[in-house]
Amino acid sequence: MTLATPRPVSGQVTSNLPATPSTSTFGTRATGSSTINTKGSWSQVTASLPHDAYGFWLTMAGTATAATSTDMLMDIGIGAGGSEVVLVPDLLAGWLGTPTQGPRTLFLPLFIPKGTRVAIRCQGVIASDTVDCMFHFNSGNPSMRGNLFVGCDAFGIVSASSAGLAHTPGSTGAESSWANIGSATTKSYGAILPLIQSSNTTTTAIAYHWEVGVGSVTLAEWYFMENTGEYINGPFPAEPAQVNIASGAQLQVRAEGSGTAIAHDVAVYAFY
Repeated sequence: MTLATPRPVSGQVTSNLPATPSTSTFGTRATGSSTINTKGSWSQVTASLPHDAYGFWLTMAGTATAATSTDMLMDIGIGAGGSEVVLVPDLLAGWLGTPTQGPRTLFLPLFIPKGTRVAIRCQGVIASDTVDCMFHFNSGNPSMRGNLFVGCDAFGIVSASSAGLAHTPGSTGAESSWANIGSATTKSYGAILPLIQSSNTTTTAIAYHWEVGVGSVTLAEWYFMENTGEYINGPFPAEPAQVNIASGAQLQVRAEGSGTAIAHDVAVYAFY
């Protein structure tokens, strides 16, 4: 039997790469407000998508600073300037290295129609802090990466401190206790993704497993790696787990470290 390779609707992938490559900056830069923990203005990623986007790759970089808390929240919005609608709310975007250190890359399985304007904005614990974001918008057959979604909700966000739910993993392979994150769901979801930041001013060179569950049962697990440079690599895999979550479910998180764990904040993103 010969298997046929799926044929995409079109073969175009578009991005917001700058004209000249750089080892320090790339893509579009969002700048937070001069008032801490307050969203800044929207920065345009693309004025009009030239094709339908069947999900997109997002790479975020450049927020980490030595011995400093760099907690940040970033929104992805769509729509005309001045009338943006948040598509992905409050992505944890602090503690991220430069392109040469290893930025955070995610695949977000969201459909965006052709002709849509896309923009980003951020807030942080540092006034006027910045984050650089590179997008690659995929066209083609939507079944190639599983289900697609039209929106995303964030659980565990603490907007007043640009953070997520405070949680300390267990040390040296011991699991922490399950902790509820956010309120019970009010709609059904088809995929979930956790992101983390440190709750200290420094990080240590150990690895973590972070789990998302319901009813103290693990739905999926991701790997993160930290170091003494105050930046976090991960999650791995770099995409949401496609799992079914019913309306009325209570999402939970727990984690374990490879050594002596430090405090973190965590958020969970649920796709519908």
